[in-house]
Amino acid sequence: MVFGTIREIADAAGRRRFFDVLMAKYDRPDSGRPKGFYPRLDEVAVYAIAVERVTGKETPLPDASEQWPAKDRTKSPQARP
Repeated sequence: MVFGTIREIADAAGRRRFFDVLMAKYDRPDSGRPKGFYPRLDEVAVYAIAVERVTGKETPLPDASEQWPAKDRTKSPQARP
């Protein structure tokens, strides 16, 4: 969990930067979607948080061979990573 000060990114340029980074990470290169095409950009609220404190459980990560996708623990046997 994180605690901090949250603010809305109200300007269109800031929202566009957010979606540019998001799409660069998650969009497929062959999707056919034009770069920077966000037809409903003015209808979306984007928030940024200035993290001041982080809390949570401290648990060591398993070895890489035990992490997904090396070890698939999903209930969907046909799932593809």
